Amino acid sequence: MDNRATLWGGGVYLSAGVMENCYISGNHAGDYGGGVYFLYQTSSKAQNCTIVGNTASNGGGTVWGLIQNSIVYNNEAIIQGANYYGGSFLYSCTTPSPGGSGNLVAEPGLLGPSNPHIAAVSPCIDAGSMALALGDLDFDGEPRIWGEGVDIGCDEYYPPGLTGALSVALSADFDRAVVGFTVAFGVAIEGKAEEFRLNFGDGQIVSNTLAVTHAFGIPGIYDAILTAWNGDGTASATTTVQVFSGYTNYVSLSGGHAFPYTNWPAAATTLQAAVAANIPGGMVVVDDGVYDSDGAVVLGDLTNRVVLTNGVTMRSLHGPSAAIVMGQGPNGADAVRCAYVGGNSRLEGFTLINGHTHAGSGLAENRVNGGGILVAGNGVVSNCVITGNSAYGLGGGAWGGVLHNCTLSTNSAMHGGGMAGSSLYDGVLVGNTVVSNGGGAYGGTLQNCLVMDNQAQYGGGTALSTNAHCTIARNTAAVSGGGVYRSTVRNSVVYHNTALSSWPEFFNSICTYTCTRPDPAGTGSITNDPLFVDLGGGDFHLDGASPCVDVALGGGSPVIALDGIPRPLDGNDDGSAVADMGAYEFVNDLADTDEDGLSDSNELYAVGTSLVTWDTDGDAQSDGEEIVAGFNPLDRDSFFFITRMASSGASAPVFYWTGFVGRLYTVRATSDLEQEMTNLPAYVDQPGFNGVMSFTNATPSEFDFYGIRVRLAP
Repeated sequence: MDNRATLWGGGVYLSAGVMENCYISGNHAGDYGGGVYFLYQTSSKAQNCTIVGNTASNGGGTVWGLIQNSIVYNNEAIIQGANYYGGSFLYSCTTPSPGGSGNLVAEPGLLGPSNPHIAAVSPCIDAGSMALALGDLDFDGEPRIWGEGVDIGCDEYYPPGLTGALSVALSADFDRAVVGFTVAFGVAIEGKAEEFRLNFGDGQIVSNTLAVTHAFGIPGIYDAILTAWNGDGTASATTTVQVFSGYTNYVSLSGGHAFPYTNWPAAATTLQAAVAANIPGGMVVVDDGVYDSDGAVVLGDLTNRVVLTNGVTMRSLHGPSAAIVMGQGPNGADAVRCAYVGGNSRLEGFTLINGHTHAGSGLAENRVNGGGILVAGNGVVSNCVITGNSAYGLGGGAWGGVLHNCTLSTNSAMHGGGMAGSSLYDGVLVGNTVVSNGGGAYGGTLQNCLVMDNQAQYGGGTALSTNAHCTIARNTAAVSGGGVYRSTVRNSVVYHNTALSSWPEFFNSICTYTCTRPDPAGTGSITNDPLFVDLGGGDFHLDGASPCVDVALGGGSPVIALDGIPRPLDGNDDGSAVADMGAYEFVNDLADTDEDGLSDSNELYAVGTSLVTWDTDGDAQSDGEEIVAGFNPLDRDSFFFITRMASSGASAPVFYWTGFVGRLYTVRATSDLEQEMTNLPAYVDQPGFNGVMSFTNATPSEFDFYGIRVRLAP
């Protein structure tokens, strides 16, 4: 336990053979296999082992190998494969499901990170395969088979042995947090407990769960209590968490730098100082300026100008054009990456420029990948410009994570000039370059993205990527796949790319419902010129005559195009709304997609109402009806109705409504709501005026129901 490896196999590096009844926990690998690195897929095995609480960049628990009758759970990976990376599993407990026979994904019910024993309610009890249990004794030297079968893991649940003294410890990764932020609790039990229970102090209780997280819903101070017991007694421990309704501190180059920086006069003058003073779930607000000093090291020895690891959101005050995070180059020993965004953290509204990585072969991925930004776990970056960065390895602009509404330009790397292994939504990749594959992107996912003017050996636009509703144009490959290489493409346009050797648009890629050439033999694809509005000028919106309009495959299309226009629209005015191929949606001047009486172009450019929802403000009157009547279709409380009803002599009804100049009003009535209303001859197409209008029906006896019709005056 507590072993570390620079690259592979933090706990064990197994080239061949079988590990049996082993407990492996608390180890770390800088690259692959925090718990165990199995050199071979089938000749190196783990049987009835428990591998928990290990960490690595990839494959926190295991890498490769044949895992049988074993628990591989609660491990962590910075990039991918928290519990495992590759390998085969049989009758084991891990998550996500690896496929294979007899595997479980449920929490295994261990007693603690340094205690390999399982609790009485563990799903691993009797869930293993007797054929895969080699020895007669478990980790404790007790019978390997008890009850109705063999247990998964190194411990066999053996009730006669659940005796002796117990000691417990409880910790929280943070003792302060904002409402709704998920706090992780560490449960540690020494001894053989029958069961244990954690009471969070807010009415919520969990039992027999090693990896416990909890989000408190109300501000306050909470004492969480852990209790464990067996036949000889109980043991308990307490930890306290203070929960705040919110927490914000500030950064400004002109600030007073007075800890904890919770107002503008006292604002921190460096980004990292404010992050360090914040609490999980809190907010750091950053003023305009160029931030090129201070920083922090994470995952090795590469300095980052800012490191977000404690669930904080860092947001600029005025967007990426005003707030600049400046790294340092060139790639090498003195390099500085712009930002590291860890799990639960967010970076919003910055320009990241001049970030670099270390250089050299054999270095861990986190030291040579992600020049502009490295995003780990479920970290998110949004509304950022990532430009002029470089990585020695992968992802000149970004490596990993989720990017929303970001532009990645003029970055460079070995693979993935713009990004590598990231998921980019509603973004732009432009002018990025690589030595090898994926000028714009290498790996990862792109949706609603414009990929243009990138360069690579293979895959000028993207390589080994999944592309949906993307426009990939004017990219260049020195060999093949000017647009995409070894990628999956759907509902996209891959056109007007070049390759100096062959296959200018795509190479070794699967293209469906995509406009490209030659015919990729994929369902729904076309080869016609997409007819961009201005190819040379970089306007890749579709012309009205484009064959890409209203021909994409529905069902998985994003509801907003890259430029914010909703989809699908009725682009060809045939009465049916179908999404377009590519990143943009064509707006037909004549079409009325939502059938609200307003053309799509009128709603988009003049009125501001939804093009795909007939009643934007939800007041049960269509947008067109409200405009005709003189009311605001964007205000739920603004709509046309009869404001008051009274009687005048002999019970003659009087109706009142709000009128406007330029409208004509007609009173309609019926004695049966199943019949259509008809006009009252006494009040047909009466000119309106601004103010309260009324009508008195002197002969009401034959009518029970009334309405007012309004139309624009010709």
